[in-house]
Amino acid sequence: PSHDRLGEEAAPLIEEFVIPTANLAAADGTLNAPTYTPPTSIGNFRRTTNGIQVVDDALPAPITICPHDLWITRNSHDRYTDSRITTVCYTDNFGDTHEHQLKASVLADQKALLTWLYDKGLYINVEHAKIMSSYLQAYINDIAKNQKTIHLHSTMGWATERDIDGREKRVSGFVLGNKLITENGVVEAGLSPKIREFSRCFHSDGSREAWIDGTKIFQEEGFEPRAFAFLCSFGAPLMKFTGNLNAGIVSLLGLTGAGKTTSALYGLSIYGNTERTCVKWTDTVNAIHNLFGEAKNLPVCVDEMTNV
Repeated sequence: PSHDRLGEEAAPLIEEFVIPTANLAAADGTLNAPTYTPPTSIGNFRRTTNGIQVVDDALPAPITICPHDLWITRNSHDRYTDSRITTVCYTDNFGDTHEHQLKASVLADQKALLTWLYDKGLYINVEHAKIMSSYLQAYINDIAKNQKTIHLHSTMGWATERDIDGREKRVSGFVLGNKLITENGVVEAGLSPKIREFSRCFHSDGSREAWIDGTKIFQEEGFEPRAFAFLCSFGAPLMKFTGNLNAGIVSLLGLTGAGKTTSALYGLSIYGNTERTCVKWTDTVNAIHNLFGEAKNLPVCVDEMTNV
């Protein structure tokens, strides 16, 4: 392969996906939908610097049900679990804001809601659990009226829109890390909690110039098999468009120290940290299945196949 071609074509794949595009029209599965601005008052509830309060003419004074400001910013649909995911924000004792996701069903279960709040260091009176549930439900209802539900991605790779019968209508973009790459630009992707941790390994790091310089070794005579192994990672996302053949297996055979693993890992580094996308012989069967499922259209390396 030509080093000039690698230098010109490989580099954009490494860096451009992290550059956000402004004023991009909202698409399904992105977080670029119109921003929901949580109101400071909803029904009889008030958000104040002293926490969440209930205000009612029948009460001699407002009742504080939570000493922290807490609000909901997003209501999403997790396609993997077919459940609603609520994004909750709150401030701690030092004024810092935190964001967490939880299943919407937790809000209807007072015991589960109390457990979640206590785990986050948000201590409320047990008697106020029902009132807190009503407060959060009021926000969900308000979001439902003002913001379209966001469908969360549960895998990396090609994102597709489907019709009511579940048939694929069109490809809407490519999920890489926490970004959705579309024909119009790059936006933040809505991710299922299932793959949030996995998504963090797909990011740029180190020197792009040094990475490109390292590809020079593949143009050496006799390195064609290693170059092929490396270039397979570029081809992995394109397998979807080969018809019914959505995936392929490339086996690298040779003596120990011949560069099989190094070439494969160099290919994986196109997309991010190789540690999470390389199967180790100590991994369980379930872990291997989950990795292939979450990576989807991205390449995965199985090192030392004889031990798996």
